[in-house]
Amino acid sequence: MLIKLLEKIQLVCPQCRDPAKDMYSILAMNDIDEISSEHVMTGDLKCPDCGSKYPIIGGVPCILKDIDIWQAKVNEEPDPDPVTKIFNEFHYGKLEDLQDWPDDQRYWSALKELSKGNYLNSLDLGCSVGRHTFELAEMSDTTLGIDLRLSSLKLAVIRQIEHDVTNILFIAADALDPPLIAGMFDHASALNLLDNVRYPLTLMGQMNALLKPDGQMLLATPYAWQENITPSEEWLTPDDVIGALRGSTLPQCGFSYNILAEEDQGWTLRNNERQYSHYISHIVKAKKN
Repeated sequence: MLIKLLEKIQLVCPQCRDPAKDMYSILAMNDIDEISSEHVMTGDLKCPDCGSKYPIIGGVPCILKDIDIWQAKVNEEPDPDPVTKIFNEFHYGKLEDLQDWPDDQRYWSALKELSKGNYLNSLDLGCSVGRHTFELAEMSDTTLGIDLRLSSLKLAVIRQIEHDVTNILFIAADALDPPLIAGMFDHASALNLLDNVRYPLTLMGQMNALLKPDGQMLLATPYAWQENITPSEEWLTPDDVIGALRGSTLPQCGFSYNILAEEDQGWTLRNNERQYSHYISHIVKAKKN
């Protein structure tokens, strides 16, 4: 974590904030235990009001309301875990490996093309090991990548240091309860995340709140719902998503967007040498009114 980025993307304490009253406590650097290439690798951030502390692990600030429970769970997992290994190959697999699966190349190319713009602050929710985050950083003054999987974020930070990318902040946080101030971002992406959270409409609501007027939202999801993650009554269809964004359905959400682009793109995960999982993501680019 580069300390200078805390001045550009202010992180707030999830314990004592009250968005309804527009009350936020901005986290500040507290202890620094290890630095590498100007990145704080271990240390912590502290809330000046309630005194809550949030660890920095492997260059990743970890900012969650239930931080102790989350950290205990992370400590029990292998590093990197199997899911991180699979997605690291999906994000950064060699082109000669991907030639057998040309959909993957089209998928990443389509996302990069749809994201094109000049942004002050951009956001990548569910960033995993960070391929899309790095691409957004090429178009942005500052980019924030958020994920709950620490081992993925640690690999992203290693890549950031190796390639000397100085405008990205990766944090471990909950996309349904992001430690951020509303209206900070010109662009927000959530790739293959909508069907991996408990409340997908809440995710869309958080993205809406974090975007500035005229900000751009990019969603990509294969709608591969699982009841152990998302209750079936929360499942959405492509028509639900488009209708909600336009405000023509689910008016309780209060969204008002113009749909700029909509397309389907396939992609493949290599689970092992003999097993692959193929998905077709519904991609939507929308502009906030």
